Amino acid sequence: MPARNFSGRSVALLVVLFVAAVLLAPTLRVYLDQQAELRTVQEDISAQQEEQRRLTAQIARWDDPAYIQQQARDRFNLVMPGEKAYMVIGGDQAIEDPVPGPASPGQVNPDMPWADALWDSVVRAGTD
Repeated sequence: MPARNFSGRSVALLVVLFVAAVLLAPTLRVYLDQQAELRTVQEDISAQQEEQRRLTAQIARWDDPAYIQQQARDRFNLVMPGEKAYMVIGGDQAIEDPVPGPASPGQVNPDMPWADALWDSVVRAGTD
């Protein structure tokens, strides 16, 4: 096998390429970091623009009198003149109460949270 001789030009070209790679590596790393940061900022901008569109649509709904009337009914239990409001108390208790009631009508269950015990005593006082 013949031995390969490196000429002076080849060695000089390799040295120049090595120096160029050493000098450009940090610059390339900074460029790639900046590109990643730019993508993150663009995603944040897109998310903020979507949030702005959602909030603008929500604000625009308040221009509709029917929406305002529905919000007044739902939030404040308001009714129109001539209407009657009925409240059903305890209608949502389809599931069994996790804390059992007291054994006798005059006894308070010690396992109940204080707010539930207070409400229980108010209900019992109103029915006795």
